[in-house]
Amino acid sequence: MYISGILNQLKSQREFNNALQPNDSMPKPLTCVQDVDHEETMSIDQDNGSQTSSGSAGLFTDPIEISSLDMVRNWLEQSVNVEQPCQSYEDSSDKANVSPMFFNPDMKTESTAGTAQNTTDICQADTCMDIDFQLSQEFEGVGATGGAGGYFVAPTKGQSVPQYWTQNSKLAVDHVLSGSFVSAMRLLHDQVGIVSFEEYKQIFLQIYSRSRTALPSLPALYAYPLRNWRDAHSPKILFPAVGLKLESLVARLQVASGLTTNGKFQEAVDNFRSILLSVPLLVVESRQDILESQQLIKICKEYIVGLQMSMAKKDIAKDEKRSCELAAYFTHLQLQPVHKIMTLKSASIQAFKMKNYKVAASFSKRLLELGPTPDVAQQTRKILSVCEKNPVDEQPLNYDEYNPFDICAASYVPIYRGNPLVKCPLSGAAYLPEFKGQLCRVTKATEIGKESLGLRISMSQFR
Repeated sequence: MYISGILNQLKSQREFNNALQPNDSMPKPLTCVQDVDHEETMSIDQDNGSQTSSGSAGLFTDPIEISSLDMVRNWLEQSVNVEQPCQSYEDSSDKANVSPMFFNPDMKTESTAGTAQNTTDICQADTCMDIDFQLSQEFEGVGATGGAGGYFVAPTKGQSVPQYWTQNSKLAVDHVLSGSFVSAMRLLHDQVGIVSFEEYKQIFLQIYSRSRTALPSLPALYAYPLRNWRDAHSPKILFPAVGLKLESLVARLQVASGLTTNGKFQEAVDNFRSILLSVPLLVVESRQDILESQQLIKICKEYIVGLQMSMAKKDIAKDEKRSCELAAYFTHLQLQPVHKIMTLKSASIQAFKMKNYKVAASFSKRLLELGPTPDVAQQTRKILSVCEKNPVDEQPLNYDEYNPFDICAASYVPIYRGNPLVKCPLSGAAYLPEFKGQLCRVTKATEIGKESLGLRISMSQFR
């Protein structure tokens, strides 16, 4: 009886416990995981705890906590995807032990539906990341040029038109027009021996002011006139238009000559010097123009030497002999006939007053050969008639009219043929050797006796 009572009590306890268990028709969800140590998988019955194994079957265990993305995908593929379950249902020997909900797409619990939605969002996010990665590869290298650090690198600055002028030409005036005064000075130094550019300051500024034009409404935009604008199809052959012309220098020469006629010697010297220094800044085409330019330099040099010597004669008026010598030297300079007549007239009168009749007679004959005005010719004939009666010089001069000579532009003494001398590389003015290396008295810009390339005013001189 005691034993029977105990058995009944145990039976009642078992029935009570069974009532607390969940419904057998809704088994617990299964989770599919892969055993990393074994190739075979196991199937577990949720109710009786029995297990079976197959050669390639998956392992079914109690629900576990899923924490990684790979485990989420693995669990969903095995629990939601019906077409590719973790294990073939037909091959399982315990088909009755597995709930059909895992292979029916219409049977979804609340938890599986939420998990599927999250998985869809994750897949869409991965797809967007793949698209961004592909776009970044497609646009790689597209855009502004950048440095090593990814910063913007501005394009290389181009060259202006004046910079092409300095590269294309070896003429000094082209460099002045471009504003490159330093390179222009270097060219003038090498070509004509310029060492002092004080006299060139105003000339440079005048030439540079002609190098560009601008409209009043567009002051920042310059236009550059070209002398070869018909053929300027490439920057390598651009050359600036030169406002300084040989014809304009010849016209200025006439003005300086008029100042000489009027006795304004200092103003005339300044004008002749300005013309002389402007010749190296010309641009000519023909050989004839080159010869005319060289002749223009020679004319200016002759007048500068003669006028400076004439002004020096006024400072030594008390020394009659020296004054007469300077007047005699002046008559051998290459001047215009009207000015040559003036110098011969002055020299003949001064020699006649010193009773140097022989020299006075020579000056008078040369004067009459030039065809002076009737008044001058009549006066000259009277002097000549007196001198021919007594052709003697009471005060012999350092002067030999029959022996060719050059006049030293510094000491104003004759340098007879065969004697050593040095010359100015630009003007050709002669000097005694003791003045070598000094500043030329004619140009006030060149070095006496300096070796140079010579005058370069045409592109043909560089071929």
